[in-house]
Amino acid sequence: MTILLATLQERRADRYTRSQLTAALAHWQAAYASVWLSVGETTADWLQTWVMQQPHSVRLPVRGAAYARRELVRAALPSVPADATVHLVDFDRLVTWTALAPDELLALGRSTLPPATYEVLGRTPAAWASHPQTWRETEALTNRVASAVLGLAGIDITAGSERFTADLMPLLLTGTAAMNDGEWPRLCQAAGATLRYRACEGLAYRADLNGYGRDETRELVGRIRLAAVITQSLIAD
Repeated sequence: MTILLATLQERRADRYTRSQLTAALAHWQAAYASVWLSVGETTADWLQTWVMQQPHSVRLPVRGAAYARRELVRAALPSVPADATVHLVDFDRLVTWTALAPDELLALGRSTLPPATYEVLGRTPAAWASHPQTWRETEALTNRVASAVLGLAGIDITAGSERFTADLMPLLLTGTAAMNDGEWPRLCQAAGATLRYRACEGLAYRADLNGYGRDETRELVGRIRLAAVITQSLIAD
């Protein structure tokens, strides 16, 4: 079986609609054995309420994406069967995926990984091309380093999604990096786990679902900072 984990931090109350999320949730529940959601405590009130109404949900302080991912893994760990596969994804990516490539998401939810396997989920050329230039320019540098460090040519670690087997969850919780996009595959590979890569159509960009609404200069500065932090997570301290 495959378990879905998604982390949400969204201040904008108008990013999603209730009907949109209700329909998306039905698709997730059809694809995955169970759905776990986390929500940041500064997220819009109605979104917090919606998340906390779900069977498996946790409200978290806002301490960054890496913290939210680790804490959602920690919350789910006692309930995840030992032979399960886990699919972790940023919530905005998940909603976009559901809108643009629902069949691909369904197939992921109904497939599993061999034991001790970590699978980075990145973007197909078309999905990559859908992103703003500022994202592509900065993330290309991070992915270049990732290819060299992890030994996987063409890998894209910056799309906010990965799959891994339940037996790797305790290892992931040992991480301390400011971002885990590079840290987690590095830790798993160092521990002898199998590292795989898959490019996905559904990890495309939609401005209404994934954009920040910043001017180009601020957007570029933000993306440079993020790329630097993710790149650093590829290197052991």
